[in-house]
Amino acid sequence: MSGSCADGIQKSWELGPPQDIRDGVGADRECTILATIAKNVVAGRGKAPGAFKAWATKIIDPSIDPKQQILRVIKKHVDLARGRGKRSYRRPNRRHVGSQFLLPSNYSAEPRITVCVDSSGSMREDDTALAIGLINKVLSSFRNRRGVKVLVGDTEGRSIELVHSRLNRMLSTGGGGTNMGKLIEDAVASKPVPHVILVATDGDTPWPSEDPGVPVLACLTREGYESRVPEWMTTLKIYN
Repeated sequence: MSGSCADGIQKSWELGPPQDIRDGVGADRECTILATIAKNVVAGRGKAPGAFKAWATKIIDPSIDPKQQILRVIKKHVDLARGRGKRSYRRPNRRHVGSQFLLPSNYSAEPRITVCVDSSGSMREDDTALAIGLINKVLSSFRNRRGVKVLVGDTEGRSIELVHSRLNRMLSTGGGGTNMGKLIEDAVASKPVPHVILVATDGDTPWPSEDPGVPVLACLTREGYESRVPEWMTTLKIYN
């Protein structure tokens, strides 16, 4: 028996268009549906066109490691902010030995990176694990880690932690509603101003309406909220 999509006539068993009491499929369920369809397409079930298989393969097995992609973007912003190839005469170059010329040595300025972590009630354990993994990836990529800060919180509680070594746990701050815009404001207002701000969140949050003048990377731990991120921010997915 066909539905209204076949003849345009509403059937008694159909729910009809979304209303106030029926908002349709949520972001979490949408993610599950997409994953199920992709697995069925890859398995050869149904008569899906060949182009669908390419789409399904990207959903199930993305070709780009999200953490490596984030790291490339971070290093780009940090290098642009601090300048590449800076040299100093404060420490002699190793090639100076045996030479009559005093050669400068390269030095690396302190990268100022602030990671804002969502600790609201909507963040699950796997979301928090992805956030900790992101922070550790950033830490392990820079020899000088003294400029890395972590801001943790929700709409109520906020805390700050300077991170110089590997992070094994997350501060238990928050648990309420979500507004990562406040954490971004705190990060921009700090001194010195960070080179780049990373926001690790599930994505179900209000965002600032205006560009704060500092590069902000929205690192989403869950699928379905990409459309909410403002255009002036860089959206990066840290889920697989």
